Amino acid sequence: MGPSGGLPASARSGPGEPARRVRSLRMDDDDSLRTDIAFALADACWRHAIAEHLGAPVPEEALTPPEMRGEPDTALRLAYEERRRAFEAWRRARGLT
Repeated sequence: MGPSGGLPASARSGPGEPARRVRSLRMDDDDSLRTDIAFALADACWRHAIAEHLGAPVPEEALTPPEMRGEPDTALRLAYEERRRAFEAWRRARGLT
């Protein structure tokens, strides 16, 4: 084995490498804004289509099957509730509620 320990270049880490990896994982601000807007618009259109189809708006909980929410006090339920709170905050921040 050579000085790299036989690891591929992508697996080797030198000074500053972790910071370079983090920077490369960050989304471009314009892309982030564009995708936020695209998602907000698609979500609003989808919810509107559901309300028109059913004759009334549908609460978020009705859009997620019970088996995907988990039983009370389980990791799945806790994760679902956290996601639901974050999603509601995201919608409120964009005036979508």
